[in-house]
Amino acid sequence: MNRAILALAMKPYSRDTTPAAHERHVANVRAMSDAQRVHAAFEMSMWALATSMHATRRVSMSEQEARCKLIERMYRTTIHPDKRTTLKVMHQSFYDAVTRVVDVLEALDIAYYISGSVASITYGMPRTTMDVDIVAEIELQHIDSLTEQLSDNYYIQSQDIREAVRFRSSFNIFPNHGPLKIDFFIPDNRPFYRAVFGRVRYIFLNPDAPRPYALPSAEDIILLKLLWYEQGERISVQQWNDILGVIQGQFDALDRTYLRHWAAQLAVLPLLVQAFVDAGTDL
Repeated sequence: MNRAILALAMKPYSRDTTPAAHERHVANVRAMSDAQRVHAAFEMSMWALATSMHATRRVSMSEQEARCKLIERMYRTTIHPDKRTTLKVMHQSFYDAVTRVVDVLEALDIAYYISGSVASITYGMPRTTMDVDIVAEIELQHIDSLTEQLSDNYYIQSQDIREAVRFRSSFNIFPNHGPLKIDFFIPDNRPFYRAVFGRVRYIFLNPDAPRPYALPSAEDIILLKLLWYEQGERISVQQWNDILGVIQGQFDALDRTYLRHWAAQLAVLPLLVQAFVDAGTDL
């Protein structure tokens, strides 16, 4: 589709943005590298965290106490204040925490990819996030080693992992420092998930990152987000905007034949068509 037509057709994410302004914003984001988009998103997340902490901090409360209270409220848990670091260290904790987990997964020969908001940000529009979603082919024989190698630096429960593996569901781990939450999802054996693993890309999520991380392709994160949107009864505006962001960010590079094939197989083809319409481009 011609870029001028795309500018007229694409729908802004919010009512306070004109189509022309939205097109300029998308163009700015498209000019960024994958790593720059992710880095910008986590810069915004840390700014949002700092702002929220400042806004809710009581006069009698130290910065350390305010940070702890905010994280407890975010994740509905109790965390001792002496396990909290400075905001600067918390910013770095995303890369440190994810790299450690990925290193362990690869050492145990566990196939994985980073999905969810991190993947959609990489291909689409930056936004705030405090979660990292990891899809991993963890089996029962991996659980003891995985728990042993991560337990010093993460809140991790072997029983949670065991139940997730048994029911092909999910579990969470938390680094001992910082606001990050890592959600693990155990995939089932449907052909689509096999296809996703076969198409992963290794991407540097930070301009100074010591290593790349496995992410699904842009097409696959669109399909995965469509599945989550459908399973969530189509009420998540954020999921839908993430989908539109990837389409607008990658529209001239997307494999539309692949998208149409798997969307039909997954029974989300009408949603895919609507997403392309809302993004202002052709499927």
